[in-house]
Amino acid sequence: MRVLVSSRVYVNDSTDRLLTAKPRKLPGRVRNCAAGIFVGLGLLISILGAHAASQPKTHTAKPAARSGLSLKTAINDALASNPHTQSSRAGQRVASGQRVQARSTLLPHLSAKVSQSRERDNLKARGLNFGSVYSPQAGGKSPVFPSTTTYNRFQAGLSVKQKIFDYSAWQRYHAAQQAQHAASARVGAASTQVAAKTERQYIAVLAAREKITAARADLKLARQLLSLAHGRHNVGVATNVDVARARTRLSQAKTRLARARTARTRAVIQLERTIGIKIGKPLKLASHLEFLHVPLVATTQGAVQRALANRNDIQVARDRVKQGEKQLSAARARRLPTVSFSGSWGTAGNTPARGEDTTYQIGAEISVPIFTGGQISGRIDSASGQLSQRRIQLRDKRRGVAQNVRIARRTLKSLATEVRSARTNLKQAKAELKQARDQYRNGTRDNIAVVNAQSSLASARQQRVRALADYTRARIQRAAALGLARHFRIDRALANGSHH
Repeated sequence: MRVLVSSRVYVNDSTDRLLTAKPRKLPGRVRNCAAGIFVGLGLLISILGAHAASQPKTHTAKPAARSGLSLKTAINDALASNPHTQSSRAGQRVASGQRVQARSTLLPHLSAKVSQSRERDNLKARGLNFGSVYSPQAGGKSPVFPSTTTYNRFQAGLSVKQKIFDYSAWQRYHAAQQAQHAASARVGAASTQVAAKTERQYIAVLAAREKITAARADLKLARQLLSLAHGRHNVGVATNVDVARARTRLSQAKTRLARARTARTRAVIQLERTIGIKIGKPLKLASHLEFLHVPLVATTQGAVQRALANRNDIQVARDRVKQGEKQLSAARARRLPTVSFSGSWGTAGNTPARGEDTTYQIGAEISVPIFTGGQISGRIDSASGQLSQRRIQLRDKRRGVAQNVRIARRTLKSLATEVRSARTNLKQAKAELKQARDQYRNGTRDNIAVVNAQSSLASARQQRVRALADYTRARIQRAAALGLARHFRIDRALANGSHH
């Protein structure tokens, strides 16, 4: 195999003149060197060009366009920035701090203290008045005692306090633990509410977009029918009334399109506020409004049981009941005695280096409430009433969950039928319009039937979008009733009350 490589050197006019002109001042050796350099450069450029032409062409990849905001991303953004979830997380930190405070009562308290002071005391004010006493040894003179005294005082030591038995404090600590559990469940409940709200607003934007598409199709059809009416009027087979009807339908189509755009703007602004992005920024959604059959395999009772196990608001109510039980036990335990221990150890003297000596104190205390003026009885009554209220609220929430699950299942079934009916009506409206337009084009009747069919088609399109949006919202309602609003997806069904 032979490879032939040929090269050509192209020289422009100025270079040709440089190579061919007779130099006047340069010697012949320099002139020949310059000509060789130019020839070599031309040969090198030719070889490099041939090598580049033999290489495969590569195209620079354009950055992929953003597909738009997905529902999952919108939910995550809303959970991160929504004030409701932020407030619930702050409440969780408050409950955690209260639990630590309640636990501190049961733990030992250790403190250190160092003090240096100079004091002046009035002995007479303390009742130390010695008076004058005759003393023969003092030569008949009475000893003199000062009425005031001044001295330095230094103390340094450690002290400890520990409750050995306090059943009321123990129950209050457990009540604080249940409050913290309730706060954690409240965060989940808030997240579920925010997720469901975001999903409904997301669907509202999708529905508004579909309504705009339907309104544009109606406007396009109205313009075609107006053009048809003008054409028939020009040839003398249609009246001015036909043209007026077509113009009226065109005006109505423009009005519907304007209203649809206004509704989309409103829905977009609400969604932007919920997910925490800048209002007015162009927002493109990645999903589309579509029908997805949801198989209801589990029984109603089974779905209710799953909802009671999944829903965070039910867990909040349960934890509040447990907290109330602990608070009632703590109130009753205030009648029991408490036992505590205290002790201290340190040094005392005039200064840290003068008169210093070791000191200590050890003691135990038993406290028994005998009469508190009805304070303990009042605490017991208050805690008992609060516990009754929370139990009633728990029972009511359970009945509400069962009701929501049943309503969501029945609504989903009926709206699925409505979506199928809307599809059939849309097909029939299109067929009716085609038949009426053909008859009007053939001159067998006026455009009254066309206008009526056009109105029916516009209503069928709006009904289809409305039914599809209502069905998707019913899916969201069912997911929220089961406590799985955060796991809702437009293109995936929650079949058995599970997100798997």
